[in-house]
Amino acid sequence: MAEFSFTDPYIDPETGILRNLIGARTQAELDDAEFDLVHAAEIVLRENPPTDTRDINEWRAIHRSLFGDIYAWAGELRTVDIAKSSAGVGFQFMGVSFFDNAIPFAENEIQRAFAKKFVTRDEFIARLAEQYSNLNVLHPFREGNGRTQRFFWSQVARTFGYSLDWRSITADQNAEASAVAAVSVDYQLLVGMFSQVVDRIGPASTPFSGVILGRPAGRQEHPLPAPQFGSCAVFMPRAKKPCVLTSGHRGHHRSVLRTS
Repeated sequence: MAEFSFTDPYIDPETGILRNLIGARTQAELDDAEFDLVHAAEIVLRENPPTDTRDINEWRAIHRSLFGDIYAWAGELRTVDIAKSSAGVGFQFMGVSFFDNAIPFAENEIQRAFAKKFVTRDEFIARLAEQYSNLNVLHPFREGNGRTQRFFWSQVARTFGYSLDWRSITADQNAEASAVAAVSVDYQLLVGMFSQVVDRIGPASTPFSGVILGRPAGRQEHPLPAPQFGSCAVFMPRAKKPCVLTSGHRGHHRSVLRTS
């Protein structure tokens, strides 16, 4: 049987951590520096956010602003496929080879979902949960996707009169809800999470609570060689094979789990 050898170009072989611009040589040093620098960058970005285009250009601009002092590739799409193990659930993110189709799909879904005003808070939360999952599955960057996404959704929420208080949830809660939604297309945990996070903007609301949740317990995110990935990059545990859909996820994973 052929064996695949794979070297992650983002990793410094001497230190075993992501190549960075700040001279960090241990994961602890990098985590500490990221916390401080991203927090400072976020404050600046709040004062001058990118244009509200709700597409890859806005996501790249946010990522570049938050991580530009840390990584030379900030704002650039990842070039390796990655997988994640979190909250006891393992799954693979969208394969790089499918970005040409997946990115326009995610853009269109988000723009369609938030093209109108919402009648109720519950309706807004339901749409947010689904599109939060779609963007998470896309995972366009090698690192920093969650923080980029939380800044983006905080900006979107404000246009509808809501604030997102990320302090009201834990990193583990976010990781579990995101993993279940990605693997099972079940948004109930995300809906419950956002019921804690979403609030009407008012005198007592949080104007912007910050995007850093911390690192979930047991979180592992690592690159995998491209031959291990299916087209939508989510491994179906019961079917024991990757999802083969290239145009989206709505309802598809349930049908794969049910019929395989």
